[in-house]
Amino acid sequence: MSKILTIGSVTKDTFLPTAEGVILETPEDLLSQKKIAFELGAKYHISDKHETLGGCPINVAAGMVKLGFQVQCYAPIGSDETGKWIRAELERQGIDPAHLVVVDGHFSDASSIVVDKKSGERVIFSGHDASEKFEISTENIQDFDLVFIGDLSGDWKKNLELITSKAKEKHVPVAFNPRQKAIQEDSQKIFEASSICKFLFINKDEALELLSSNGKEVTEDEPQLLRELKKSGVEIVTLTDGVRGAWAFEGKEILHGVNLTIRTGETHVLFGPNGSGKTTLLMTIMGFPKYQVTGGSIIFRGVDITRMPVDERARLGIGMSFQRPPVVRG
Repeated sequence: MSKILTIGSVTKDTFLPTAEGVILETPEDLLSQKKIAFELGAKYHISDKHETLGGCPINVAAGMVKLGFQVQCYAPIGSDETGKWIRAELERQGIDPAHLVVVDGHFSDASSIVVDKKSGERVIFSGHDASEKFEISTENIQDFDLVFIGDLSGDWKKNLELITSKAKEKHVPVAFNPRQKAIQEDSQKIFEASSICKFLFINKDEALELLSSNGKEVTEDEPQLLRELKKSGVEIVTLTDGVRGAWAFEGKEILHGVNLTIRTGETHVLFGPNGSGKTTLLMTIMGFPKYQVTGGSIIFRGVDITRMPVDERARLGIGMSFQRPPVVRG
């Protein structure tokens, strides 16, 4: 079983779903194209508030545990009741809390998250106290198959350097999800750190900010953003954009110069050896985010679906099925 260490902040998240916010469209602001507004001084009732563990390293840890990995979380908590709640919740979810560090005299990190019920989008208000005093000890970064870094606060540059240097020394692959605040403080440091990582996870707003701050080409086109981020030297880039989904890129182009027209009522059969790109072509037409169109377009019934998410393509009538041999019992 693979052992994974996730490093960063852990929070107690309080979710506040509401339909009272007014969405403001501001397309001229490339880094903040939509905003949510509330009446100043008003009071809003929240009927379905709930609390859960938060922080990028914890979200990753929880997902990895469900996939069967052995996961430890290296994160700071305060010497308060929230810290006790965090430890108990980690244990309940099957995440090893052995590397939790109690920062005496400080509060545990916490976030309040306003969720717009109409769109599913959210705004996060986070408070970091314990994580601002978090100091990495490289003794805790050994004997792991993967190290995930996310939500580093405090002296994050020093901590980031310690983690990446130790991981490089031990030949441990690193996955990195930088905080937006860190990007704003020193985007060049983030770009440089990405170069020695195997995986970079970043949302679209952060990607735009990271690239523009480093004088790179900025565009709304997700595949182009992935290619620009890949130039940092990272092996695999994953770009997320809220409810629109995610895109991934590892720099390998599989299909070149494909021209295919299928008219209504026609049946086409693709033949070729294993690895020639048959499934890749179908996955690309279906819109699976692992596959990116770097040139050209896909037209279905007169509609350009090149940038359309999988679910929207499915609603247009595009689908996939896999041949399964019959199972004979006995």
